[in-house]
Amino acid sequence: MSNKVKLINIEKINHEPVKPIETKYGYEEVNEHVALAEFKWGTIKEESLCCIDGRQTKALLGTPGGDFIEFANALEQYSKITKQQITQEFVYNQLKQFLKQNDICSKERKFYLHSDFGRIQDMFSRIQLKTNKLISLFPQSKPPSHHIDIWLDELSNPESQGCGHLRLAMQHAQLYCFSDDSILKFLLRAFFSLYWNIYDDPDVDDSNLRSKLLFEIVLGPLQAKAIIVLSQQQHNHHNHNHNHNHSFTKYPMLTPNVQGSQVFVYTPDAAIEWRSLILSKYFTQKINNNNNNNNCQCSPLIDYSTFSQQLNDVAQQQLNQTLQLLSPATGVDLYSVQLHSNLSPSDFSNGQSTLQHLIHNEISYESLSESSSKPNLLETAFSYVNYFLDHYF
Repeated sequence: MSNKVKLINIEKINHEPVKPIETKYGYEEVNEHVALAEFKWGTIKEESLCCIDGRQTKALLGTPGGDFIEFANALEQYSKITKQQITQEFVYNQLKQFLKQNDICSKERKFYLHSDFGRIQDMFSRIQLKTNKLISLFPQSKPPSHHIDIWLDELSNPESQGCGHLRLAMQHAQLYCFSDDSILKFLLRAFFSLYWNIYDDPDVDDSNLRSKLLFEIVLGPLQAKAIIVLSQQQHNHHNHNHNHNHSFTKYPMLTPNVQGSQVFVYTPDAAIEWRSLILSKYFTQKINNNNNNNNCQCSPLIDYSTFSQQLNDVAQQQLNQTLQLLSPATGVDLYSVQLHSNLSPSDFSNGQSTLQHLIHNEISYESLSESSSKPNLLETAFSYVNYFLDHYF
């Protein structure tokens, strides 16, 4: 097997940090991080959409807030179209029905939510004051019945959210395109109600829904020094067809936290495909089925591509808010790492190679010039730091 990596050109994204930090990464540091990080390929059917949080120590597909925020956005849109009143029961049932779809979530491809050690420890302290009980570990089984509401209240408290994107969405709901924070609070309560099966719902046990939920607690402070937008470009192979025989794209995955270096890792193409082929198809089918059955006061049948575009627009607005509000994202530069291959996704290895191995095999630096173009972040989302990957099997 012969592998070759060529760094053709670097172009920094035209984005001015709100509060620049002195230790933010430049070209050299981004290159060093990418060279040492774990690298693999994954599809949205194989891999959870994790948050872009820089503390993750595994290669990931990243989108702000991960699966949790993506589902919340779709559920918000669905409730507006169907004129559904947002209640705890409604949100619980919607999440349960979604998780029961074995072709969407599984014990391998889990529904992702994260917090961090510091926020969880502070939450433990608040719960201890209310329960007079020492807490050392996050419960893996249902808390005592007289403590469940205390736990759910705290878990749905914005101050308990180690995911900064989610916390900001709860604190500034309308800026993040939510009517208010109720759907986020209800969804957090629903997540942990299913995680613990607090209602002793036989349907939850029979469907083994707990195995489809991933709650991750990341360690340490968030000190990411750059935002990497990771994407690929292929020649002669474009597999974004939307028929029943769709073959899901393999996207590049990168480790955010490696050897003391932290970066945000964002894979927008993977998130767009998840919204289009999973969330939009799932919710528009529900809308249109309800329309046909006259079970709701819906507008005319909606096309999933329209629903998907609405989700993409919301995600872009949310991203821009987080770039304005969340430290350290407010103080770092954006770079795009674009991988180029003339192979079809089925030709890629299943995550066995690392970028470090590929880069050290052969690398040439041809240009390290800053782009003179000035793309608008809202219109084009991102320009590129071009890393071109040619590898032959």
